[in-house]
Amino acid sequence: MAASAAQPLPASSIVVPGQLTLRTIHGRNGPFNVGRLVTPIGKFAVKDAELEQYPEGKYDGEFVIRYIDAKAARRSWRIGQKQPLGEGS
Repeated sequence: MAASAAQPLPASSIVVPGQLTLRTIHGRNGPFNVGRLVTPIGKFAVKDAELEQYPEGKYDGEFVIRYIDAKAARRSWRIGQKQPLGEGS
């Protein structure tokens, strides 16, 4: 999740400072963690199995963004809202 000097990053990745907020959702298939990353370039929903090893809370640091699902971003803006779906919650 956080950038590491020991591991080379793929060319398509970017490293950004920010704050990751983790919370645990109790779904029908059991609990799982979801994240929200707030950075200077935007706010992102984070879905990664690696989140499961961390407790709920806020984490400040530098984070590697490997992939942005443009389809999800386009869908939330197309509805005509001032903010993407999930913003402000």
